[in-house]
Amino acid sequence: RGNQLFELPVVRLLPQNEWGASKYDKNGSGDLSREATARCLECHNVWFKQTPGTISEYDRQDILLGVTCEKCHGPGRDHVAWHQEHPGAKGGKAIVHPGHLSRESLMGVCGQCHSNAAKYAAEPFTYTPGEPLEKYFKILDSPFPEDDHVANQDEYLRESKCFQHSEMTCITCHDPHHREEVA
Repeated sequence: RGNQLFELPVVRLLPQNEWGASKYDKNGSGDLSREATARCLECHNVWFKQTPGTISEYDRQDILLGVTCEKCHGPGRDHVAWHQEHPGAKGGKAIVHPGHLSRESLMGVCGQCHSNAAKYAAEPFTYTPGEPLEKYFKILDSPFPEDDHVANQDEYLRESKCFQHSEMTCITCHDPHHREEVA
């Protein structure tokens, strides 16, 4: 509606390969639309310029849709500029290589979307991979796993014996450059 963005009241249930209705109706009014907050958009996109003072109004001309390299490797402007000036150079410059980060910093890169980092401690879309996650987000601790919007994969991995008795991280098992198929 106008420049406001709303979620659709349906979800795609991948394991069942079908659509399902979202029953979210915060006011009981029958309006199943939900305003798309910056925090919602931040996990599914690289950038949305939010109109100050609004919950779900964005500048349609200032967005970067989808999860691209910048989500895990940081802003690419300096990287691109360096390689334009040095076209024959090998290897990345002016970009974060998550594999070179400490274990905790790498967990933060994945945790920006795969934890319960649901509240802001800084402005939306300002997290830079490699920075401490808690500098940008407040991690919600819920005693009810069913309330975890993203199943809080970060916390559950940390609770595993494999994690506690090794140096494993998310990328030990998951390759972020390849989409995993749901069986």
